[in-house]
Amino acid sequence: MEPKVVRNYLEQVRRLEFTWNMLRNNKEGKNISKENDVGVIKPILGDDYLNMLPKYD
Repeated sequence: MEPKVVRNYLEQVRRLEFTWNMLRNNKEGKNISKENDVGVIKPILGDDYLNMLPKYD
């Protein structure tokens, strides 16, 4: 997913004030879109999650 989509999902998690949150990600991430291929424009990185969820370890 694109970072703005992930940020929206994580805003909902933060709003609901869950104590625990588990993220499952593919180590390789999503393919970057090239011409007409399916993929993401900007891949999300592990540090992005940490920045988007500052209250979680």
